[in-house]
Amino acid sequence: MHGAKSNRRAMSGRARFLRKEGYSSLAIDLQAHGEAPGVGLTYGYLESESARSAVKFLYAKKSCHKVVALGNSLGGAASLLGEKPLNVDGYILEAVYPNIKDAVRNRLEIRAGVFGKVLAPLFYMQIPVRMGVELKSLRPYDAIKNIKSPVLIINGTDDKRTTLDEARSLYENAPQPKVFYQVEGAPHTNLYEYERENYKKAVLKFLEKYIYP
Repeated sequence: MHGAKSNRRAMSGRARFLRKEGYSSLAIDLQAHGEAPGVGLTYGYLESESARSAVKFLYAKKSCHKVVALGNSLGGAASLLGEKPLNVDGYILEAVYPNIKDAVRNRLEIRAGVFGKVLAPLFYMQIPVRMGVELKSLRPYDAIKNIKSPVLIINGTDDKRTTLDEARSLYENAPQPKVFYQVEGAPHTNLYEYERENYKKAVLKFLEKYIYP
């Protein structure tokens, strides 16, 4: 599942790589992205319904025995948020924000420097009013405590939108078994395209050890 303001095509590189290794993929447009209808960006909350529908579709396929949710940024948040995390056999979460307050503050600090911290509440306090989504519902940091399957968390060391410390806090809250992989020098970007070979190794090692041992 793709990140914000993107679509399923952004995941085509990962899908091709996984197909060569014998894993089939389903890439979807999250609500209000690509060709999918929707009400607008909700930081993973309503997007989680798109993810849930995709998982239901996959489990209905007789040839599909196990499902792993692979989500970049918004797509990773959609794996965790909503009524409960996705009912899948594993998670690969890339650059997922821990809570919406930090996510807004980080992005404003990139644009406005030290003033970003001051301005942040003015922005995130509008979310419940404009989107009808409570701030407490936008905390992957809390939601990840409820997952029941192995998780691989990936983050760039130079990511200023989801910092390495924030990614590690998400990792610390996840139950075992779990794996953390950091991409050296990577900002908030397409981590597969940034460092393909090491990314592939990390993902395949996770799948082979925890999903198809």
